Amino acid sequence: MKTAHSIASLTLAMLLLLMTGCTYSFGVRSNNLEFVYPNSNVTPVGEVSTSDSATTFLSPKVFDAKEINALVQRALAEKGGDILLNAVITYKLTTIPILPIMTTDVHITGTAAKMTVGEQNLH
Repeated sequence: MKTAHSIASLTLAMLLLLMTGCTYSFGVRSNNLEFVYPNSNVTPVGEVSTSDSATTFLSPKVFDAKEINALVQRALAEKGGDILLNAVITYKLTTIPILPIMTTDVHITGTAAKMTVGEQNLH
């Protein structure tokens, strides 16, 4: 009976070890992700955020510029903004060491703003 209990405890410990993962986070901050035209009025319309996730085998998912731009556009659509100010892009990579399974999360936050071109009164 004692041997069966020891084997069960060892099996549980091994399962817990196999399910243990590691998470790495890093971020990027930008004042604005797009060019603000000269002679334009920029009016903040509100805070926005969006995220996406991908689970892969062997190597982590790399979100390319096209995918990041699509996420920014999705965030801007929340408030009807034209540009994203004070943007923060946070990446989180979670791995399971024994199994080469990786989940990559990307989260974008910032202030959506409307831009009206050519209406600034210049003196």
